[in-house]
Amino acid sequence: MTLEGEGVHRIRIRALEGVSLLAPGGVQALEQALRSLPGRYPGLKVVGSEVRADGMDLVLDLGRLDEDLQRVVQSFKNEAKKLSKPQGDGVLWRWGFEEL
Repeated sequence: MTLEGEGVHRIRIRALEGVSLLAPGGVQALEQALRSLPGRYPGLKVVGSEVRADGMDLVLDLGRLDEDLQRVVQSFKNEAKKLSKPQGDGVLWRWGFEEL
């Protein structure tokens, strides 16, 4: 579902079953990956986010970005996994995402 503007998307990404995103260091890795996302995709605006144990909701504004939503989400998931590796096995995501 698109919110407010044509380029605003609310999405949900889920952690692999049995993996908690709230584990020590997990939230910090997610926040750091989210902060770095606009640097990789100039024009992207992170409108909001919510971390839960089993997943994460994001509100992204791609209105000024000529990029595919799936590519942006995959980039975020890869960066979050890489940043969380020192704290354990790393964040493991389920395949894909759902648009709310």
